[in-house]
Amino acid sequence: MNHVDVHSPAFGPLGRILQQSEGCRTAFVGCDASGTVVFKIQGGNICCNFSLFGGNVVYEVLSADGSTKIGAIEKVWSGIGAEYFTDADVYSLSFPMDLHVKAKALLMAAAFLIDFMFFERSSSSR
Repeated sequence: MNHVDVHSPAFGPLGRILQQSEGCRTAFVGCDASGTVVFKIQGGNICCNFSLFGGNVVYEVLSADGSTKIGAIEKVWSGIGAEYFTDADVYSLSFPMDLHVKAKALLMAAAFLIDFMFFERSSSSR
């Protein structure tokens, strides 16, 4: 499975974002440096991780036990021209103001991983 390790010059290792196997559903977990799950991320069907007709693609950020929505990672629809003729993407992250700074860094890393996995095109396809 895909993952990204997150490090900081000030704090050292912050944690890891891990892709989870949930059949056709997009799922990730954010773990702190000790391996404890800090949050879960759930998206839609892996076959429909894009929008052909416009609209944002939303990944819900849930508490570690999955019971409470605490935020979202959202790929923002940039319009047909930008979506189909460029590789530029816009993301919006939402989370509680009091979320620990290390968890915020993990969420940013998750956005990068999602982008690389589902929305970046290889140089040969341009």
